[in-house]
Amino acid sequence: MTSTQLYTVPIIPDGLRRVELIKQFADTFDYLDSISQDIFNRISTRLNVYRAQVNQFDKQIQHSDEHINHIKGSKYPIQVHSSARYPIEQNRQIFKSIFECDTDNKPSVFHYDLFHSNESDEKYINSKSNDDTLIVLKQYEENFLQKTRTTNLNGFGRLPTNIKSVISLLKHNTKENP
Repeated sequence: MTSTQLYTVPIIPDGLRRVELIKQFADTFDYLDSISQDIFNRISTRLNVYRAQVNQFDKQIQHSDEHINHIKGSKYPIQVHSSARYPIEQNRQIFKSIFECDTDNKPSVFHYDLFHSNESDEKYINSKSNDDTLIVLKQYEENFLQKTRTTNLNGFGRLPTNIKSVISLLKHNTKENP
């Protein structure tokens, strides 16, 4: 998760005269007030988005209830079709923090294949807790992964493309192979 720092509060230095100290406090409190207003505005906009989503879900539920009530009284068999992904969206939304800047910070994508379990770190595992196992993951660079992905050619290499059966595979590299 990326940490974003949007707000910086000025620190009041020591050794100021009383008038300067009061002015610094007033400026700092005004700035804190503007920060709190900004935070509450961000929270209220996010709540409005969530409220709209809940209203949309309520409309879908009411529509399905009306459809069920319409079908209840029917004496004829009804064939129901449902997709496999219903009611989940095909593309899920990525959670976005209310404190992220849209232009500066792009959400980082974590790939699980960038992590590797390290067995040498087993000394950190408490021997008393057999139920809970600790897996220590180390993150490697992409260059390291590309360096380790070399193809090892062992044996005779690839099979020829003209092999069409198991018998011809067994005859491969023998005297009986035409």
